[in-house]
Amino acid sequence: MENIYSKKYFAASNSAEGFVNYFPQIFSRQCCSRVYVIKGGPGTGKSRFMREVANEAEGRGLTVKYYYCSSDAESLDGVIIEELRLGILDGTAPHVYEPSLVGVREQIINFGDFWDERKLAEHLSEIEELSAKKSASYQKAYNLLAAYGKILLAEESLVYPCVNKKKLSGAVSRLLHKMPERNSPTEEIALCRAVGMNGKSKLDTYENNANMLFTVSDSYRASHFFINEIAKAARERKMSFAISYDPVMPTRADAICLCDAGVTFVTGDFGERKINIKRFIDESALKSDKEQIKRLESAAKNLESLIIESFETVKEYHFKLEKIYMSAMDFEKKERYTENFIKKIFK
Repeated sequence: MENIYSKKYFAASNSAEGFVNYFPQIFSRQCCSRVYVIKGGPGTGKSRFMREVANEAEGRGLTVKYYYCSSDAESLDGVIIEELRLGILDGTAPHVYEPSLVGVREQIINFGDFWDERKLAEHLSEIEELSAKKSASYQKAYNLLAAYGKILLAEESLVYPCVNKKKLSGAVSRLLHKMPERNSPTEEIALCRAVGMNGKSKLDTYENNANMLFTVSDSYRASHFFINEIAKAARERKMSFAISYDPVMPTRADAICLCDAGVTFVTGDFGERKINIKRFIDESALKSDKEQIKRLESAAKNLESLIIESFETVKEYHFKLEKIYMSAMDFEKKERYTENFIKKIFK
C-alpha cells in the first residue's frame, strides 16, 4: 500500500462541461518517455496491475504519482514512476487514450488476452443492457451537472462585480514577491477533488506535501478568484507549479503548489495561515443580492444530492458489469504476466 505522503491525484473530472480528460497533458512526452496503455473491460484487474507495479517501484525507493479514477476514487486510472519517466494508464472509455507512437514510445497491454471470450459471449444481452443503463445514468448525471454549473455561474455573476481586483492582485504580488523563478518553468495539472460513484472525493496531497500551507476561505464560492490569480502571477513570473481545478467547474483553480518554494494554497478554512476571501469583496455592494445568492445556494445543494444519486445508479450497473467480466478472467495468467512485466521494467 502506498505511503500516506505519496503523490495522489485525479487525472480527469465529471464536470458541468461533461467529462474532462487531462491524460494527454499528464502523460505527455515532457513527463514520460515510455507509456504503457492498458485496454480491457471493467473488473479485469487494470487497477490492481498498476498498483502492484507502483508498489514494486516504491519498494525500490522510487517516486510514484498515483492517478485515481474520477468516477471511482478507490480505483487507479494511472501511475507515473518519476525516475524512470514511465507511465502506465487505463486507456479505456471514458478516458480513451490512443497511442501516437505505438511500439516506439507507447506499448499496448491487452487484458483481453486473459479472459474467456466464450464465457463473455454467454452474457452478451446482459452486458448490452447493463452498458446501456450505465451510459444513460451517466448522461443523467451530466445533465444535472450542467444545470448545477449554470447555478454557480449565476452566483458568480452577482459576486464577481463586487471583487476588488486591484486589492486582490496586490495581495498576490506581495505573497509571490521573493519566491524563486525558473528559466524553463513547468506547469503540472494534478486534481485533488472529484465527483463520482463515491459522491464527493478529496485527496490531501497538496496539504501533506506543503512546506508552507495557506487556506483560502470559500465565501460565496469565491476562493477560485484568489487561486486563479496566483496561477496567473506564477506564469508571468516564470514559476513552476502544480495546479488543481474544481471538478465541476474546470476553469476554477481550487489548489496550487508553487513547487520550488513549496508554498501551497488550497480552498478551505483550516490551519494557521488563512486568507479570508471576504477582504477582497465589497459586501456593501453585494448586500442587495444576498437573498438571491441564498436562494441559488439552496438550489445548488438540492442539485448536489440529485447528482450523487445519479452516480450511485451508475455504480450499481458498473459493479454488475465488473462481476460478469471477473467471472470470465483467468487471473492466474494475468498475475504471471504482471510478475514478468515487473521483472522487465526493473531489470
